[in-house]
Amino acid sequence: MQTVIRRWRLAVLLLVGLLVSGCSLTFQFVGDDDDATADHPDDDAWVMVVFETRNSSAAELMAALESTEYRAAGGLELAGLGTIDGNDVGEDGYELYFVGTDAAAMWKVLEPIFARAPASWDRVELLKGLEDPRPTVIRR
Repeated sequence: MQTVIRRWRLAVLLLVGLLVSGCSLTFQFVGDDDDATADHPDDDAWVMVVFETRNSSAAELMAALESTEYRAAGGLELAGLGTIDGNDVGEDGYELYFVGTDAAAMWKVLEPIFARAPASWDRVELLKGLEDPRPTVIRR
């Protein structure tokens, strides 16, 4: 009888351990844009790709560009230049942010990917830090 109780106790402890470790909660707070600059030093390179809403909403643009975003992030990561940082959705458009080591080199990887995107970009900004006062602006 003791052996059965020990086995059940062991099974229960293992199950509780699995549940606790597999179901741990992670809290991530969404802050304002100032938090993004704290995550990345000012010497980081940024590429911002802007899509203006014309005949579609920002939500429609976001949905249409999802697979392009994955390809873009994968291309930058494969090249060892950076990755996607996030996006910004507004009434007037949809913006994608990429962070890495060299904005011009990042755009060389990203440009052919966005050339095949289901929506055309309107403006690209190559920045040194998010607060770059004089970014390089590329317009279509």
